[in-house]
Amino acid sequence: MRTSTHRIACATPASQRIVRTDPVGTERFAPLLQEVAAGPFFAFVHYKEADVTGHESGAESAAYRESIISLDEQLQGLLDVLSFAGVLDDTSVLLTTDHGFSGIFHLSRDPENTDTWIAALNFALRDDGSVKLLDVTPTVLEYFEIETGAVEPPLEGASAAFVP
Repeated sequence: MRTSTHRIACATPASQRIVRTDPVGTERFAPLLQEVAAGPFFAFVHYKEADVTGHESGAESAAYRESIISLDEQLQGLLDVLSFAGVLDDTSVLLTTDHGFSGIFHLSRDPENTDTWIAALNFALRDDGSVKLLDVTPTVLEYFEIETGAVEPPLEGASAAFVP
């Protein structure tokens, strides 16, 4: 998907800086969706604000909480675009993070950073609450009905899709 996230920063000291995603990121999605909504489509929309703000201000900061609120507003806008186009009920949306978060920095194998979550609309996920970063790719592959055994090198994670 041809989209980008625009960030604006307030002119405040770095310790108090709030990095926000400009609504243009979601607004750019609307006309692109109009081009493809008549048929099957895949779109990847990446919002970086919470990650950037968390690294700059810390996971317990007011700036990080504000970036999560802003991201929630952006996601609602994205769902509104899908609804307005008449494709929300027929569109699966998967939402995840690029890593868990603790403090400002992250270590690759720290459980607080390798634990994550996946939320989905119109795609059933297991509800055991034990999703790792390594599970994101197998989950997306299962959604597209791609056998994970066909991937080289072999994947370490497991799909979080619900299996009846």
